[in-house]
Amino acid sequence: MHVTAINWVHSQQFRQFHETEYQQTLSQIAKVLKNKRLPSESLYYLEKGTFLIVSYETTDDSFVRRNQITKNYLNEVNTSQITPQFQWGHLKVDAVNVVEFLTFDKAMKHVERMMETDLVVEYLKEVEQ
Repeated sequence: MHVTAINWVHSQQFRQFHETEYQQTLSQIAKVLKNKRLPSESLYYLEKGTFLIVSYETTDDSFVRRNQITKNYLNEVNTSQITPQFQWGHLKVDAVNVVEFLTFDKAMKHVERMMETDLVVEYLKEVEQ
C-alpha cells in the first residue's frame, strides 16, 4: 500500500486574509484529487491544507504515473492572489517494513518528514536555476 500526503504550503497564512478564496481553493484541490485519482484509492482531508491518499494494490509504475498526473493538474490550481505550492510526502508500506508502521501516527510522522524534505528540495531547485 502507498500512503501519500499533499500539503498546500502556506495555506493557513492565506486563510487568515482570504477566507472565502481559501475555501474555494480547497474545493479546487479536492476536485482535482477526486477526478484524477483512481476510484480504488481512499482520499481524506486531514487539516490545515493537508490531503491524504491511500493507494491499495497498485504497481509502483502506476503509482508514479498517477502522482505525476495529479501534480500536473494541481499546478493548474490558482487563485486571484497566488498559485498554491504543494509539499508531497510518501510511504510505501509492504511486507518488509509493515512492522515499523503499525500505527497511523508512525506512518504519518514518516510522511511528514518526507514533506519537509520535499520543501527543501524544491527550494534548492529554485536556487540552482
